[in-house]
Amino acid sequence: MLFNYLTIAARTLRKRIGPTVINILGLTAGIAACLLIGLWVERELSFDDFHPGADRIHRVAIEARITDAMTRTIGVPAPLAPAIRSDVPQAEAVVRVRPDRVIFRKGQTALSERQALKVDSTFFDVFDGFDVVRGDPNTALQPVDAVVLTETTAQEVFGRADVVGETLQMDGDLRRVTAVMSDVPETSHLQFRAVVRRQGMRDVFKENWTGFAFVTYARLVDGATTADFQSQLDAIVETRAMQDVRGRFGDPSDNFVYRLVAESLPSIYLHSPYNNVGPSGSISVVYTISLIGLFILLIACINFMNLATARATERATEVGMRKALGAGRKQLAGQFLGEATVTAAIATLAAFIVSLMALPLFNRLAGTSLTSGDVLGPWTVAAAILIALVVGGGR
Repeated sequence: MLFNYLTIAARTLRKRIGPTVINILGLTAGIAACLLIGLWVERELSFDDFHPGADRIHRVAIEARITDAMTRTIGVPAPLAPAIRSDVPQAEAVVRVRPDRVIFRKGQTALSERQALKVDSTFFDVFDGFDVVRGDPNTALQPVDAVVLTETTAQEVFGRADVVGETLQMDGDLRRVTAVMSDVPETSHLQFRAVVRRQGMRDVFKENWTGFAFVTYARLVDGATTADFQSQLDAIVETRAMQDVRGRFGDPSDNFVYRLVAESLPSIYLHSPYNNVGPSGSISVVYTISLIGLFILLIACINFMNLATARATERATEVGMRKALGAGRKQLAGQFLGEATVTAAIATLAAFIVSLMALPLFNRLAGTSLTSGDVLGPWTVAAAILIALVVGGGR
């Protein structure tokens, strides 16, 4: 019976080729726009979720007004990391990160400045979602002269990716490649071309709680919450930071502010009010673009239904003849639903083709690198099929 309805629907649509094409074009444009916007929204919401237990990783920001100016930044004092290791039993691993631009040189090959992270040896203990393809991430940053290159950087410097054990010059210092990792995912708020073991620290930073120089991350044990970590940061301010502040500046004034703020990793890209090491987004923009995508799809569906309504008078004679020949309400409903479903299915298939053709332009406009695999992913296909069924069944 269902096959019969669909066969009749296809025959009827062929007879009314003009209205059918208009319907399909309108739905195709709406569904294609909604698919591409949906992929962009999914990308924005997926930042940093490739790290296992991403919600356990936290970055510490600071809000401070010690003299006159208010400082809000992700650069925190150097002694915070050892204080967390000592005072926060829920902290599984802690790492200090300092972004820098460096020049790599191997023989006659010199690269223009590349983004690098100068880090403690615990970097991969905190960020275990980065894919180290050559070398051991557990020991890669133990040597003080260690550098971990991304595959692209290794290719640029050495012409190959299997370079563990090789040496190169970095800003005049000799460094040894201890591991090679896959290129950093686009959906990482940390963007870099190399991870470099930090060598020493100036004494001025070591116990200075008013020098905001290092980005600090902590990975908490399973079950620990952001609120738990925040309360322990508050305690560190009282027991450690304030002692140093008073020693340097005396008793704080009435407008004094000194607060450490814990941010969970999944919230950094879209929700953080502070500056960032890499890209940053906005949850309000995500909401706005999502509404635009739904509005475009809604307009396409309304146009689809309006065109069907406009043809109701034209088809009244056909309905009367079918009733006279014995067709029941169920059969007539099945015919019209079949026509709508076939139209929606064709439009959905065409929307995928249009999305794939428009993908390079969309990537340039949106600053993304979505692929055909993203467009044809299982969740995208499932969503498109659901849209087709809802549109076809809701006519």
